[in-house]
Amino acid sequence: MAKNQIIGRVIAVSDKQVITNQQTGKQTEKRQLYIDCTRYDPLTGEKGYENTPLLEFTHKGLEKLEELVGKGLKKGDIVTISFDVQGNKWTNADNKMQIITSIRPYDIELTRPTQNDGQQAGQQAGKQAAPASAPAPAAQQNDGQQQVDYSQYQGDDALPF
Repeated sequence: MAKNQIIGRVIAVSDKQVITNQQTGKQTEKRQLYIDCTRYDPLTGEKGYENTPLLEFTHKGLEKLEELVGKGLKKGDIVTISFDVQGNKWTNADNKMQIITSIRPYDIELTRPTQNDGQQAGQQAGKQAAPASAPAPAAQQNDGQQQVDYSQYQGDDALPF
């Protein structure tokens, strides 16, 4: 199975909460993390659709989040979260099947972008990667000829237009 991950910029972290199962009386701790994963167009810097999920950490995932909070996790930090998608079905009182789907984060890591991957992490984490008036790609001198690096562009022919 492929590893599900999401990268985002921390908006807020809730305090730890204790939840009690009303049927069993069993208590579980949870903490919520609100992140911004809005994407931006790499060429124009134009903002795409807003994507700001709220993730609930419990059990082992909560331990990982607590560890990062203890190390100073703060608003604006970029994190990579690994998660599972879990679906549970049941039959309601009208004898109709119902399904609830949950996102269950189990790991979180602080992502520190380097110069090379900072633009990509910024796009995924909700920071504008390139302003609308972005400068032309960097040119390099090579034996008197000008070489332009178009590797940052993604398209069928990898050209910026």
